Amino acid sequence: MLAFAAPGAGQVITDAAVEKALAERAAAQDAAKAAEQAALDARAQQYLRMMQPLMWRELEFIRQTCDLTNEQRPKIKAAAEKGVLQAAKDIINPRGGIRSNSVTFASQTIKNDIAKALAETLSPEQSAKYQLEVGPRTTAYRRASIWTAVALIDDVLLLTETQRGEISKALETNWQDDWENWLIMGRYAGRYCPTVPDHLLTPHLNEEQKEVWRGLTKTTVNSWGSQAARNAEDDKWWEGK
Repeated sequence: MLAFAAPGAGQVITDAAVEKALAERAAAQDAAKAAEQAALDARAQQYLRMMQPLMWRELEFIRQTCDLTNEQRPKIKAAAEKGVLQAAKDIINPRGGIRSNSVTFASQTIKNDIAKALAETLSPEQSAKYQLEVGPRTTAYRRASIWTAVALIDDVLLLTETQRGEISKALETNWQDDWENWLIMGRYAGRYCPTVPDHLLTPHLNEEQKEVWRGLTKTTVNSWGSQAARNAEDDKWWEGK
């Protein structure tokens, strides 16, 4: 057994005592990490509930387009649940230092995990059917979002037909995925104006319209979707029953 005197202490410390102290410190560090992770998981649970409608919307689209077999369904649902969990964790503790709580961010994370499962699970015929539908869906969401934003602006600025066309084209050319949230603003009966970038809008306005636009309050609305209960049979279907 090794032993040495502590400087200025007049007492002998054995190697066993050192090992015990190190073990206690390691145990304390592990306990602190476990407590921190438990706190993060508890916060993530809040977002899990909010993101469920995003997951079920995507799963319903797949169900309608892919003609899944009983064996394929649980794999796809498991991937969707994994994506929801990862999106929730990334909001609380973002990877790469990038923090976002937007619906678009969460939806894309869920879609990415599902896409990996689809690539591994679908037959070539099923994959072709899915790809045939997913492109038009993306285009439809984009156009509907742009039309909603332009309609809300039109209500305030009284745009001409030419202006509506020019603004729509500018937004489509410079499209950003987060703008899909403009669709949600249609629910608020024109009480808010979307945060459309000025450089894409004002070049198409006259001076009076520009002045009105500068004085408006713009906002970005995030919504995690309807919280309405899904069909009770959905879980059974996705379990392959």
